[in-house]
Amino acid sequence: MSQSKILLVDNEIVLLQSCKALLEAADFNVTTSQSGADTLARLIQAPEQCDLLLLDLHMPDMDGLAIMTEVQRLGIDIGIVVLSGETGFDWVSKAFQLGAQDYIRKPYEFNLLLNTIRNTIQKRDMERDLLRLSKQLERSERMHRFMIESSPDIIFIVDKQGNFRFVNDRAEDLLGYKKDELIGEHFSVVVDPNSMAKAEKCFSERRTTIRAARDEEIWLLCKPGGRPKGARGRIAIEMNALGVYERETVDKSGTKHHKDFSGTYVVARDISERMASQKLIQYQAYHDVLTGLPNRALFMDRLTNAISSARRGKEKLLVMFLDLDLFKNVNDTLGHDIGDELLKKVAERLHSCLRESDTIARFGGDEFIVLLPRMESKTMSNKLAEKIVKAIKQPFLIGPHELHVSASIGVAAYPDDGATADALIKNADIAMYHIKDQGKDGFKVFTRELSQRQKNHISIENEIRRGIRERQFRVYYQPLVNAADGRISGLEALLRWQHPEKGLLTPPWFL
Repeated sequence: MSQSKILLVDNEIVLLQSCKALLEAADFNVTTSQSGADTLARLIQAPEQCDLLLLDLHMPDMDGLAIMTEVQRLGIDIGIVVLSGETGFDWVSKAFQLGAQDYIRKPYEFNLLLNTIRNTIQKRDMERDLLRLSKQLERSERMHRFMIESSPDIIFIVDKQGNFRFVNDRAEDLLGYKKDELIGEHFSVVVDPNSMAKAEKCFSERRTTIRAARDEEIWLLCKPGGRPKGARGRIAIEMNALGVYERETVDKSGTKHHKDFSGTYVVARDISERMASQKLIQYQAYHDVLTGLPNRALFMDRLTNAISSARRGKEKLLVMFLDLDLFKNVNDTLGHDIGDELLKKVAERLHSCLRESDTIARFGGDEFIVLLPRMESKTMSNKLAEKIVKAIKQPFLIGPHELHVSASIGVAAYPDDGATADALIKNADIAMYHIKDQGKDGFKVFTRELSQRQKNHISIENEIRRGIRERQFRVYYQPLVNAADGRISGLEALLRWQHPEKGLLTPPWFL
């Protein structure tokens, strides 16, 4: 593979030279071209001098798609990997339609390019090997059987009625069925009922063109009581199917016509691991990795749906915003590992306080948020908040450590305290910070006065900033008198605000 000949085509000389140097350092034989016409001429004159074409789509004289069109028309056998900054769907789709093996968007990592080149060359080598084997298979039924039975995929052939006429050995490895157990049976015996619609489409496929069934995700059932080791009753497969015909004719225009449909050829690839990975990725996208709780995205989705349901049913719901007090001390003194364990135990303890219909999520750091649908009574919500506060105050035993934290909780109700998810969370947060300011370890139900107080604080802060810029503050000096002898022993510098609208503001104004 390292001696494979690569033709690198790009009109940007800097990229061309740097990429050439890196590929040669990886022991590839690299030639370059900056012209579409020059590239095509080389491929026509000496196609054997190039194993792989690394092609930019934008050329000054002839774009990459035009080059690929001519390569396809002339039947030049060469692997093509597109390197382009063009990300439009039409460009990418057209490139693959014209025979590109892969498409790498600029800018790219060299390791990605190197792996792609190796995979493409390896794939082409395998394709050439398969082509040579195919020619031998025409003369050897034994070799044909060997390839079918050695396939990593399940291969089925069903007749027009959907009954199995051929099954390879892979079916026993993946499904637990021996070939003889399936021959003559209808395909439905191995199909999960929830996948039946897609399965019927595949197992009755008559088309042989590119429009035939491809990459259909279907669940197949394992043999009851005889499932293979590691199987869980069913496996996910990716299915491709083609119609099988007894005869093929070609008309004067060269068009092929298939005659006498006899059944369908089906290839089923096990994708259970890929599906499990996708499920894990999806789970991680909506859950906090540390605690396993829903994350902000999932909570917002559930809260939005709960608000819609409450609006239709004219019901109330509550949002509780919870922040752990003194949690920073745990991280600073005992380390983040202990802090993480504490967060897990807090999540478990919060779960124990809630109903099954409630949702608790981790918002980040030591902040948690709770959704309480159909919470009609404020008395019930207060009791629940008190229960949570009391539960969090109980000691947490983590290894040799006995940890003590408390919780500050803010509560907001729909529709009284907000009609949207953002409004409810914001107001619960305001109520929670009120508890923080009042000494922590408790809960507070949101009121309009709290919101107004916060707005006043923000307004005062903004006015102070403006006052500093505009030099509205004045310094007054006050003597310090010794009570024993009446002598002045020092001075105090007192700051006063000469507000342009409110006049001279003294400390009591800020209370």
